[in-house]
Amino acid sequence: MTKAAVSHLTKCLALEWAPHNITVNAVAPTFIETDGTKKWLDDEDFRDSVVRRIPVGRVGRVEEGALPVVFLASDASSLVTGARSDDRTVVQKEGRPDRSAPDVSLIRRTSAIVLRKP
Repeated sequence: MTKAAVSHLTKCLALEWAPHNITVNAVAPTFIETDGTKKWLDDEDFRDSVVRRIPVGRVGRVEEGALPVVFLASDASSLVTGARSDDRTVVQKEGRPDRSAPDVSLIRRTSAIVLRKP
């Protein structure tokens, strides 16, 4: 499922399930250091091209990808529904889409939908 599909599904389910006190949100982080991304991120040229497009200048750690999920599953997020935390800034360069970015969609499919019912 693409990130666009996950985003659309999140918004649709959020509207449908809100009357039942169920929140639905999505987390779609930027590149995260995992066993699944290791072989790509070990390539210095590829890693440099990725890091150049991340505003904070580094690849994320697993716990950084997990913390938004913990928040969305907690009572602290009880009014948040239909939201998607995503990596859109990764493909921006000087405020415009970076068309020179390599197609890396296969290794950025680390999306999660978080359902919460108190």
